Amino acid sequence: KPPPTVTWWKDSVLLDDTYQVHSHVVRNELVVDSLDRSDLHSSYACHASNNNISLPAVTSVTVDMNRKSSLIPKTLLFYLTGSSGGFYCPGSIRT
Repeated sequence: KPPPTVTWWKDSVLLDDTYQVHSHVVRNELVVDSLDRSDLHSSYACHASNNNISLPAVTSVTVDMNRKSSLIPKTLLFYLTGSSGGFYCPGSIRT
């Protein structure tokens, strides 16, 4: 029985293949410290697998952001541009 894995990908490029096992639950959390316009429509995906035979379970999110507008206060712009953010893969694999 191979050990389970949980990995994070951005546009099909591996970002993080480290994970922790605690009480038979595997966890890998990705924190994205900053986003900019180059991240628009990027896809972040969490892959979870416990064997080499079947395809991994995958959940993903696509980045969408609003353009800056002179009608929005600067304090709100900072929030909307997503200076920091995180994604949680709401799934786990029991070993």
